[in-house]
Amino acid sequence: MREFLQFCAQHPTKPVMIGEFGVARAWGTEQRATWLADASATFKANPQIRAVMYFESDPTDNKGPTQQFQVSDDPTVLGAFRTSLAQDPHYTPMTAAAAGARSRKK
Repeated sequence: MREFLQFCAQHPTKPVMIGEFGVARAWGTEQRATWLADASATFKANPQIRAVMYFESDPTDNKGPTQQFQVSDDPTVLGAFRTSLAQDPHYTPMTAAAAGARSRKK
């Protein structure tokens, strides 16, 4: 991700969307919860990131484990997702007026 964020920093007027991110079940509950909090901190530290989407689905033609990115069946991970991302005001959708004011500040 570092190279991507460096590229973004070189193009500061371009908004960025993280179209898909997730953390696999193989990492274990505590590491997944920590990873989600760290991901949120990274998104907040890079103001060009204007949208993110968590990937909780299986890849098409998945030959490996199923539901590997699911957070909804693990209370600890789901709690971290809610606290770090879903219920954080930073991720509340902007109104058109707020988006316009934000772009005029630059």
